[in-house]
Amino acid sequence: MVIEYSFIGEKKLKKVSTDEFIVLVNNTVPDSNGSKTLRDLDLTEVDFSDACEKEIPKDFKGWTIENVMFSCFNPLSAKKKHLFGLSFKNSKLSRVSFAQAFLERCNFDNIEDKDMLKNELAPNPYYDQVDFFLSKLSYCRFCDCSMVNADFRYSKVEDCTMRRSLYINIDCYMCEFKGCTAFQRSKFLKCSFTNAAFENNVVRMENLPKGIVQDDVDDYDDFVNQRKEWHRYNPCSDYSEFLLNAKRNEKTSKMTADAKMDVHWEAVEVYKQLSGYYAGMGLNGDSNEAYRKMKYNERLFHYASIVYNWKKGRYLSILHNIGNIMLIRGIALAGFGYKFKAVFWWFVALVAFYFFLFQINFSFPQPEWLIHLSYSINNSLGPVAEYYKGHEFLGSVQSTLGVLLVGFLGFVVANKIRNSS
Repeated sequence: MVIEYSFIGEKKLKKVSTDEFIVLVNNTVPDSNGSKTLRDLDLTEVDFSDACEKEIPKDFKGWTIENVMFSCFNPLSAKKKHLFGLSFKNSKLSRVSFAQAFLERCNFDNIEDKDMLKNELAPNPYYDQVDFFLSKLSYCRFCDCSMVNADFRYSKVEDCTMRRSLYINIDCYMCEFKGCTAFQRSKFLKCSFTNAAFENNVVRMENLPKGIVQDDVDDYDDFVNQRKEWHRYNPCSDYSEFLLNAKRNEKTSKMTADAKMDVHWEAVEVYKQLSGYYAGMGLNGDSNEAYRKMKYNERLFHYASIVYNWKKGRYLSILHNIGNIMLIRGIALAGFGYKFKAVFWWFVALVAFYFFLFQINFSFPQPEWLIHLSYSINNSLGPVAEYYKGHEFLGSVQSTLGVLLVGFLGFVVANKIRNSS
């Protein structure tokens, strides 16, 4: 059976035993930069558990580790390899596998780089192409570090610290964040949280300054389909990969409309779930922002649906899509129910528009039934001043829209007060 492990290079790895590893580490000398290096090694048979009776080296502080497997995914076994007390503080890890492992009290801290978080760039990431697939992480630290291209799918992250760090292209599909796992001041760029679960702390909207990877179809295409070294295996099957390759146009090689629909609807579901988490925790501002992002992706979903339905000849469905787009546009123009300025300026515009009509004495012939209807509407809204003759219907429309806007404005103000409390 041929197995291709994520991120591990094509070069054949040298498998070493526990005793051989001890000798190898003890005989490793620093290079000209003062850094020690581990490269092209299979360490799956090395015992890093707390039960190991030998004095196994576990402090790799400042090391450079490239193309190394500490553990690997094995669908024929439920056992996770125990990695206890390993320290990679201030180290550089590239193409390293911790898949299907139990990492306990391991340290991945690095020196804080404020420019890294400010510029949202990781030109020289500390951890690049690291595989934590189907692993369990307990009391591990990822502070002040940058991580690019990492697989946390199906993992359990419990009581870990992931603060003040920059994460780019991280796949957290069905990852479970448990206990006191913290994300303060961290940034996640082009990351996926599809079906992820949060027990206590949750990734906030401030941790997602540019949203999730599903917000942009091209980013998602690169994230999922263009990275040939990233093998997204299914833990329930025999080394088979997910069918992630999106349908493409034969001429342009671009994702088809139905593939784009799937991407945007996935984003809708993620933001809907996050909005629910935030609302339940009293984080109303975050909940509102997640709702806005959800509606943005829902609109893009309907745009892609129009293209798809046009090709399928489903013209009634296109009308449905257009209606939903107009509704979402209306919600956006109304400030999504929490933006005060949007509703306030609509009210100002309404007053100014009707002031102009009355100023120029604009009127039109009105049948008696229309005048009676206007009076009926006005009486339903409350006592109003008598309108000039010929302006009954215009006045009725203005009163109706004005009361609706004032009522909606009150709702927004109440929402603002709630969010600031």
